[in-house]
Amino acid sequence: ILDAQLLVSPYDSLSDFLTALEDSAELLRVGAAVDSKWEVAAVTDRVVQRSGDGGPALWFSAVRNATWPVVTNLLGHRQRLCRALGVTS
Repeated sequence: ILDAQLLVSPYDSLSDFLTALEDSAELLRVGAAVDSKWEVAAVTDRVVQRSGDGGPALWFSAVRNATWPVVTNLLGHRQRLCRALGVTS
């Protein structure tokens, strides 16, 4: 049986978490139109490779062939993962 306290997130919603990341400069918005099949993955890969430390989360707002924005690399850094779970390490 799981302890209910283990399932509590410090954020009420994904939107709250994204806002917190943006406020702390851990979320980069990409406004350029990108293709959902190839370009989202390619841009994410380049940003992650160049950063050397996991890179920021990326919010693609103009994705062709997608109904909604796409967020990548959301938990791509240990610090962000811990932040999402409400733990220090």
